[in-house]
Amino acid sequence: MAGSDPIRPNRLRLVRWTAVAVVVTLSPAGSLRAQVASRVAAPSSAGMDSARAGEWTLTVDGALAHPTGWVQVRENAIVGTRLSLGPDLGVRAASTVRATLGIPVGAGALRVAIAGTALLGRVLLPDSIHFNGSTLAPGTMLKTRTEPGDFLRVVIAYERRLARVGQEGALDVSAGLDATLLNFRLQGTLAPASVGHETKEDFVTQELPAPFLGAELRLPLARRLGLDFAADGGGLPWVSSFRYEGGLVSLTQRRLDGQADIDVALASHLRAGVGVQYTDFRQNEQSHEDGNQFEQSSLGGVLRMRWAF
Repeated sequence: MAGSDPIRPNRLRLVRWTAVAVVVTLSPAGSLRAQVASRVAAPSSAGMDSARAGEWTLTVDGALAHPTGWVQVRENAIVGTRLSLGPDLGVRAASTVRATLGIPVGAGALRVAIAGTALLGRVLLPDSIHFNGSTLAPGTMLKTRTEPGDFLRVVIAYERRLARVGQEGALDVSAGLDATLLNFRLQGTLAPASVGHETKEDFVTQELPAPFLGAELRLPLARRLGLDFAADGGGLPWVSSFRYEGGLVSLTQRRLDGQADIDVALASHLRAGVGVQYTDFRQNEQSHEDGNQFEQSSLGGVLRMRWAF
């Protein structure tokens, strides 16, 4: 057609397609597609946050560490021998299994954990030793048989987000109560002149829950990898246990824990991690009749599995 503008139809088509694109984008379906596209395009460390809103979590840890420390148990005037875990008792490893349930509460999560530690060893006694008023004979085999059910730690804590770190990292803080339930058990041959006949000490009888504070820093490394640092510590000064055993028993205790691990997302709600763990626990109970002390520090490796549901 003479005098017609050949570019005008193209402009009209461009305007029509632009209008259609705007309508589709603003529609619910278009909005959903945009959200899906943005999630696919952006790298994600989903699952790295252990306390995402509305999710329950179950974490199972297994740790194997080299322990150092000692135990000493007095009974009345019979002062117990100070027994080191390694040279005197032959305890070369401490194995721990821990399960932690995370329950979403408000803006944070309630953590309930229980851990059992085994201290097992054997050694030939070069000299007689005293433990809880009993004397064990030299030249006989002494066994340490503190099983996971004898060395339990129960923790109840509340965890909450303190700050975001970068785009996807997080810093959480926690506070709670920690109860260590220890029955330290030995097996050996009593000397003929032994006054006592017990070769275990139930520290748990005088136990009190101790307050603690903790923090955890989680950082993304890659699409599925995360780096985790955690530490907590607490304890009790010298306080009354409110229990009597040959007089009122006073006690003090302290604990310090630290852990660093790398974890990977195996599935949308399943992560696995490997790292190192340090723990230091000290407990001292004193009365006219009893004088019980236990110290243990350990450093070792830890494996972790975490489910979110």
